[in-house]
Amino acid sequence: MSAMPVPPETSPPDRALPDPWTFPTPGPDGFTPDDLVGLPGAFRYELLDGLLLVSRPDGFTIDDLERTPEDSNRYELIDGTLVVSPAPTWEHQRAVLKLAVVLEAACPAGLVVFGPTPDVRKGRRGSLQPDLIVARAVDLTPGAPYLGVPLLAVEVLSPSSLGMDRLTKRQVYGRLGVSSYWIVDPSARTGPAVTVLRLDPALDGYREEPTTGPDAVVTVTEPFPASFAPADLVRVP
Repeated sequence: MSAMPVPPETSPPDRALPDPWTFPTPGPDGFTPDDLVGLPGAFRYELLDGLLLVSRPDGFTIDDLERTPEDSNRYELIDGTLVVSPAPTWEHQRAVLKLAVVLEAACPAGLVVFGPTPDVRKGRRGSLQPDLIVARAVDLTPGAPYLGVPLLAVEVLSPSSLGMDRLTKRQVYGRLGVSSYWIVDPSARTGPAVTVLRLDPALDGYREEPTTGPDAVVTVTEPFPASFAPADLVRVP
């Protein structure tokens, strides 16, 4: 995981957001320095494994997040930093769909499976969009934003999200109190594989279970009993 800072253009500080606020559409491997040409110079930009991190001295809030464009990118907030991710690959989307089907079939009354998911928010400077969550039904209010803490959050790895999903989001979900966090690797080169992490108060974070590879079966009891083979998540007819 490497971050490459890109100095802002020399322009007067301006806290106001551009109108319209637009971002480029990156290639399959994520953002490159060429994608940053023409972006507003009042902010600081960093490239992290193909992700674009945007920051300013006073940080961004969920109000700013609501002004991001409706395009193919994913926009999240982590501790006031805007994280812009490229659109997922078809392998990524297939894995999310297949896992959602498995969990939906096993989900008991009182819990709800989402994939894609509502924003998971904590305060005004944090907002994540996991690939899949399991939420409590009592935390869902028609017509209102989701403000609960999911029992399970799942991130499916993309080439640009390896470090973010394995390290940063692991810490953030732990701080939020998400009981279970799964990392799904759909790559034909390194996977498919699933890593299950369970929140352990004694560790002040997650206890990581051994990664399950394509030839084995993932068996869990939390947030409810379920089992599946990682290979099935990326199999196409």
